[in-house]
Amino acid sequence: MAIRDEIDVPLLSSIAAAGIMLLLVTVIGTQGFFYYYENRLLAKRIDEGVSRPTEEIAITRKQLAEIDSPERFAYLNADKSLVRLPISQAKKVLIANGGIVPSTQPSK
Repeated sequence: MAIRDEIDVPLLSSIAAAGIMLLLVTVIGTQGFFYYYENRLLAKRIDEGVSRPTEEIAITRKQLAEIDSPERFAYLNADKSLVRLPISQAKKVLIANGGIVPSTQPSK
């Protein structure tokens, strides 16, 4: 059998095209598989009436209650120029100032 130095372009092109097609089928199949199971999971959550884990909701409510509690008000330095406010109080201050954050610098 003689060794040929010629490249079989049609065979090489066919193999490359088959490889590209296989890659596309794999990528599209994987994405479809992912979307299928994601939709099944979402449908299951909707059927069960669970949008978020209840523990996460409880933690969030607890954190919000702590952040917005009136006990959070405090002066943070000795000359009382820096204040920590509850969120509800900070919103009222912003509304009273027309949406402008009060200056943190002492007035001159």
